[in-house]
Amino acid sequence: MKYFEVTFTDGTTICCKGERVPNKEEATEFCAEDVKQYGNVVTVVEVSLEDALGSYDTDDIDNWPVFK
Repeated sequence: MKYFEVTFTDGTTICCKGERVPNKEEATEFCAEDVKQYGNVVTVVEVSLEDALGSYDTDDIDNWPVFK
């Protein structure tokens, strides 16, 4: 599993997981509800599991949707 950080126009970042890291267009579609709230996807960067666990609320990580 891969983990990636998505940054939106307003500076908000979220962490997602996927079988691979999406490009900006794919992340925009995958995060469509977040785009409505935070603006366009600016960057998508792969992060380690350790970074994801240390930087984001991952209490429900096993139930996160998976980008495929």
